Amino acid sequence: MYQEKLKNLEAVRSDIGEDLFRRICASVITEHYATAMRTRHSEVNKTMLHQLVNLHLREIGVEEVSYGFIRRVDRVC
Repeated sequence: MYQEKLKNLEAVRSDIGEDLFRRICASVITEHYATAMRTRHSEVNKTMLHQLVNLHLREIGVEEVSYGFIRRVDRVC
């Protein structure tokens, strides 16, 4: 499901700008992985989450996000 959101974001990437695209993608990916971690382990390893999110962002050609970004987004999820 999150892949579909990323595909839709890719369609509007040039309209919303690179920085906003990066932050929204990172939020979507963080939410997905945090939910999966909570389902399997009932606890979120933020360091692992940070690594997974940045790996995924690199795969789609976007700059990485900071650990602080992950902490803020995970607090909201």
